[in-house]
Parts: sequence; C-alpha cells; structure tokens
Amino acid sequence: MGTAKNLQIKGHNLEGLTVESLLALDSMKESYVIAGQDGLSHPVDGATVIDMPDLGNWASENEVVIVTDYPFRGGPMTLLSAVQSLAKQNAAALCIKTSKNFVVPPKVLDLCNQENFALIKLPLSSIFSNIIYDITSTLLRKKADHFKQLQLCTEELIEALQRPGKIDEKLAGIERILEHKIIFVHKGHGLYFSESTRLFLDQFGDRGVQLIRSRIYKEMEKLLRKKKIAEDSLAEDLQSSHPDSHGFIIPYQDQRMRMILLPVYRLEEEAYSIAVIQDIPLNWSKISALERVGRILTLEYQNMTEIRRLQKKYEDKFIINCLTGKYGSGSDISFSARTHDLYLPTDKTYWIIVVDYFETSEYLQYSSFSSEELSNGHDNIQERWLYTTYAGKLTIILFDEAAELPPQFILASLKAQLSTALNTDRFRMCVSDPGNLSDIPELYQQALTIAEISRICDIQRSLIQEKDLGTLSILFPLRKCKTADRYVKRFLDPLVQYDKNQRSQLCQTLYTYLMNNSSVKETAEALFTHYNTITYRLERIERILGFSIRSGEAQFNLRLAFELKRLFGKSSEDYQA
Repeated sequence: MGTAKNLQIKGHNLEGLTVESLLALDSMKESYVIAGQDGLSHPVDGATVIDMPDLGNWASENEVVIVTDYPFRGGPMTLLSAVQSLAKQNAAALCIKTSKNFVVPPKVLDLCNQENFALIKLPLSSIFSNIIYDITSTLLRKKADHFKQLQLCTEELIEALQRPGKIDEKLAGIERILEHKIIFVHKGHGLYFSESTRLFLDQFGDRGVQLIRSRIYKEMEKLLRKKKIAEDSLAEDLQSSHPDSHGFIIPYQDQRMRMILLPVYRLEEEAYSIAVIQDIPLNWSKISALERVGRILTLEYQNMTEIRRLQKKYEDKFIINCLTGKYGSGSDISFSARTHDLYLPTDKTYWIIVVDYFETSEYLQYSSFSSEELSNGHDNIQERWLYTTYAGKLTIILFDEAAELPPQFILASLKAQLSTALNTDRFRMCVSDPGNLSDIPELYQQALTIAEISRICDIQRSLIQEKDLGTLSILFPLRKCKTADRYVKRFLDPLVQYDKNQRSQLCQTLYTYLMNNSSVKETAEALFTHYNTITYRLERIERILGFSIRSGEAQFNLRLAFELKRLFGKSSEDYQA
C-alpha cells in the first residue's frame, strides 16, 4: 500500500490540485472518467492504494483511492457499498483498473453521478507506483510553491506593520498586499478598518454595520469555545479537528456578505481576530500569511493603544492647563502645544464646548474616550479639536475660521460621534462665544456657566449659546444672593402659598400671561381655558399681590422674579405651563 496524504496548509487545500488536474499526469494519460463528471473539481490532498473492499474504512477525506477490481469480484453490491462509503467519507475519487471481463454495475454509475463522485477507469497498463509518485511529486511541488509565496507575503506584511502610522493606515497597507478587505476586531471595543473598507461598508448603512459587528462577535465566541474544548481535551483527534479559521455568510436585505474569521487571540483576557471579506476569490497563500502575522498585528495594536493612552495623559494635562489659565499668552499655548505634538494656531478662532446630559440623574457620568472614537471616519475633524474630561465634564477645544458658530458640518459630525460614544443623543453641547487662543480660560468659564444654567433650568436643546439664555446669563451670579431671594419672595411667595393652600394654578396663569405679551386671549389659548376664566384669575392675582400687574414696571419685576426663581433651582411646576 503506497500513500501520499495530508499535504495541507493549515486546513486549506493547496490551490489548483483537483481530480481533473490528475488526469493530465503522465501516469494517467489513458485514464478517463466513466461517472461523476461533476466531481472533477473536488480538491485532492493525497492518494492511496487499497486492496480490500471496505474502502471507506481506509481512505481519508480528499484522498484519491486507487484499486484493482479484485476486491469486488464477489458481486456488484460490493463495489456499490465501497463507493457509498467513499462518498460519505468525502474522498476525492476512485480510480479502478479492471480486467476485461469486469463490468461496472449501472447502480454504481448512477450513484457516482448522484453524489458527484468521480469514478475513473485506469488502463491495464497503468502502474500504481507511478501514479502515487506523480501525485506525491505534484503535491510536494505545490506545497513548496505555496510556502515560497507564503514566506514572501509574510515578509511583506511584517514590513507593512513596521511602518509608522495609525491602525487604519496599517490595515490599508495590509489590504494592498493581500488584495482583500479586512476588519480588525477587538471584541467589546469595536471594529477597525481602512478608509476604503469603511466606504465599502457604508453601503450597508448603520444597521447593517451593527449586524456585521454582532455576527462577527458571535462567530468569535464560537471559535473561542471550540478552542477551549480542544485545549481542555486530551483526545488528539479532537484537537486536530479544531479549525484555524472558518467562513460564514451575513445576509442583509438583498445583499449577502461572505467572510472568513481567522484565529482568535486572547491577550490579557481580551479577544482579537481578523475578519476577511470575500468580495473577490480568496488567495489562500495570502490568507495563510495573514494568519501568521495576526498575532503581530494584535500586539502592534496593543502597543499603539498603550502609547496613545500615555500620550493622552500628557495631552489632558496640557489641555487642563489651557482651560485653567496656566499659560501667559496665546503664543505660550501654541508653543507648548507643539511640544506635545499638537496643533493650536494663534491665527484661528476658538470655541469651548462643554457637553452635558439632559437627565440630571446622569449628570457628570462620562466614560473615557479615545480620539479615534470621536473622529473615526470624518476627514480633518480630529485636526480641529482637542478634548479632555475635566472635573467630570467632557470639554472640547475647537477651532476654525472666524465665525459666530463653528461650521455646521463640524458640529454635526461631533454630535454624531458623541451620540455613539455616549450611547445616547440626549445631551446638550454648550458652546462659548468665539475668541482668540489666549481667551480659552474665559471661554471655558462661559461654557461652564451655560452648562450650569441649562442644567438648572432644564433647557433641552442639543446646541446652546449664551445668547439663547436671555437674561438668565446676566442673573446667574445672583442665584445665591439673599437680596435676590427676598426679591423673589416679595413678588411671588403670596401666589405660591395661595396655590399650595387652594390647589390652584395662579402662578402658572401669571407666568403664561407674561410670556404671551400680556394678552388675555393668547394666555387662554395657551392654557386651553376660557377667556373669562383667565380674566377672573388675573383679577384674583392682583388682589393677592396687592398691586396691578398691567403696568410695565410691575411686569418687569414679575418677569425678573420668575427668572431668578428658575436659577434658584426650585421646582418650576408651580408656575410654568
């Protein structure tokens, strides 16, 4: 019994060696297929000669079995049973050298056609040792070619990984070598890809990308479980059956994305892998090379992340010094920025943005971000802002050309990235007035004040400037003034007490009346109340307060009292519609 088998590379069949290609070998020139024509594309990993009828017990997957008709002279059912077992074993083909009197039963031919299993008739002159030698030589030659290509591709990939650049730039370099789109996966932290791959994924939309992410995570879990079972098992056959990579299909609407997930690496309890998009036929030599450098890419990512984390620590300290006025001038700030490898020009307009949640219960609950999370996929955005989390508040320094507000596309991009990072869109961006680089400490205090007023007064707008606050920004310094407190009590407390005692809504009526330009008709419409009822309430209000509310001075005092009460942080339900 001769054999030449298991010549595979990491579970992948060597490209080009199929049943059909065997027919071109010198030792099989006079051979021909008598059944199972559709099985000629079956891959071949080896060949073996067997002289017993129970072929399936001796043959391996993707193996060519070579026999004479001697084991089957006991009857046609013997050959039929042998072909059935070989097809079940997923053998590549059966090559049989028959005597002149031996006839292959029609049932065997039908079975071969049905199972797409190639049945090849060898001439009487064929020499089995020559066939085995030719197949073995071909496999070894292809294996040598494969390893040569594999080594060259591996060297190119390592060189690409050693070039300086961010993770997306390194991925772009790898894709140019592989001619395949890839996704680097850090489970729980997201997907990383080159700009060209991002454009490719854009066709699936946000929901599609979310589906792709969740499916890749699911497949990673499958591989990790199989790996754990194989590592824990003492059975050699189970360990050898564990695949290094596997393919899957992600259906989305009318599209189907084919992917292959390469081995999953665990470093410091975190899982990493590389997903290859099969938008073109796969080149297994290149995929095998990518498997080789997968761990190197993972370590490179970890190193870059750690370096970036350290850089961010020093950047944060610099930004906080800018916000708190530790530098003497704009030139000092610009010079210090360059020492931190940052760019803050002196000839640009600057804004400070403080980000705050709508829900006061979540106030100051921010996570830590990476700059990639805030700017990934938005050209030139990261170059226009710096950010830090200081005193629990996410604070952004943003610059551009002179304008009252930063360009809308920057604000829109920033809001979109924050929505993803914060996992909510219920937040406000409190934007300072424009200023120079040296004005940053003052602009920061202004943005802080806008955020504080907006939170106290529950202003739920996604973008707020000081001009949107009206008199609130002027009155804000008085929020802890005892004189202001006595002012509010003098003008509003009689109504507040009356409403509490009588369970009425006179404060609400008065506030709505003042906010509708003292129009009884508009007040009635706003409160969905009859005109005469509003008139009666206003008369009662005047009796309780002890003065007319029709004069300009009285209305000014009452408006001012209402605004101060909002700033005191007291409940507004007793006077607002």
